[in-house]
Amino acid sequence: MHKLIARTFLFLFLTACAFCTSASEREVVAKIYGQAIYRDQLQDNGRNLESLLTVPLFEHFSAENNIRATESEIDEFIAATAGISPPATFAEQRAAMHDMAKNFVLGWKVNKALYKKYGGDVIFQQANPLEPVGAERRFLEEQEKSGAFQILDAKERAKFFEYYVRPQHFVIPPSKVNYDLPWWRGVKSRQ
Repeated sequence: MHKLIARTFLFLFLTACAFCTSASEREVVAKIYGQAIYRDQLQDNGRNLESLLTVPLFEHFSAENNIRATESEIDEFIAATAGISPPATFAEQRAAMHDMAKNFVLGWKVNKALYKKYGGDVIFQQANPLEPVGAERRFLEEQEKSGAFQILDAKERAKFFEYYVRPQHFVIPPSKVNYDLPWWRGVKSRQ
């Protein structure tokens, strides 16, 4: 009986040690504000390193610059895109539409502030008609240099910055870049 108990404890101990070892051996790929990002996190739920880094960086930029989406701006976006998006009939759908609209408004305001501060190339994208890739690149380089984030894996770093440094298609001439009015004000509703 004592041998069975001893073997059971030995098994539990070795299992616990194996778990501790594998947990401590997780490969750190990057750090954001001192928080580790592990390689296995990149594979979970289809997340990629870009979103794990840029979302908190842009949220921090928003907070530092007091950039907010107001309810009237959110309502304006919803009204402008009403003919494009399916009508929200249930409370859950309305809440999702509100969140989506808030993200678009906030994203546009962050892009406007980034472009004003850093300048650079602006490209046309379907989901973001005025994407300031040049400003985003300069912002990200500045944040990396300040230590806000660090990419420890050279291949992941190259992959992360590739979008921002490659030659861009659909570059908008500087004379045509206009952040004075939100892009959705030019959307004609189909209703």
